[in-house]
Amino acid sequence: MPWQRRMARKRAYGVYYIFKSMEQGPTFRVSVPKYPTKDPHHRILARQRSRFTHYYFYIRDETLGPMVMRVASFFPFQTTYYLNGHSFIEQELNRVRIAFRKTDNALPRRRRRRCTAGCRRQAEPRNHPQTARLLDPNPGA
Repeated sequence: MPWQRRMARKRAYGVYYIFKSMEQGPTFRVSVPKYPTKDPHHRILARQRSRFTHYYFYIRDETLGPMVMRVASFFPFQTTYYLNGHSFIEQELNRVRIAFRKTDNALPRRRRRRCTAGCRRQAEPRNHPQTARLLDPNPGA
């Protein structure tokens, strides 16, 4: 995307594109009970799937590289993120100053020298403390 390339040239990070889409997702339906109850404000809450707006945030992150985060605009506001592992490895190899060649979205194997065990360990996402913090589903726990 041209916006992503522009941010990469400026070494800028953050949201570079927002996309809005109508999609189906999980939500809840509220209904009045069929028969009267003691509480006149009693409502029944039931799960259902329905169509509503989702927002896609295209983000360029300093640690994870380019990613997409989808946020539902209706309760329970389900959030999904999409990461590219090759972009993360590229960011990590740049951070530790290891030379590599990237062709489109592929990191071809080097023929002259194999990546050492330390190099592989360095590029593992789960070994990176900032990544663990960013991807933790329960940050308060």
